[in-house]
Amino acid sequence: SGNANSFNGILTDVAVWNVVLTAQEIAHLVNARVKRLPLQMQPSSLQGYWPLDDEEDGTSGDADTFSDYSANRNNGTGSDGANNTGLTAIAERVLTYP
Repeated sequence: SGNANSFNGILTDVAVWNVVLTAQEIAHLVNARVKRLPLQMQPSSLQGYWPLDDEEDGTSGDADTFSDYSANRNNGTGSDGANNTGLTAIAERVLTYP
């Protein structure tokens, strides 16, 4: 809110494709609630996939490495800015692996 580079919410997975997914593929991702499912959906078009489940509940992800499980391996480093308060891990209620 208020800043084009901000997100105020909870992310459990981040996946980026260089194609538009079909409505059926999107619905499958939303309803399945299965980790690593994006790796099986148009894998040649998947640009990056970060499952965000490497942190312990309540710990900070600041300065931690977040691994990209796609073929591109675009790993990233957590940064929650100068206040060090906005990148806290929360344990998931549903964590299923295929």
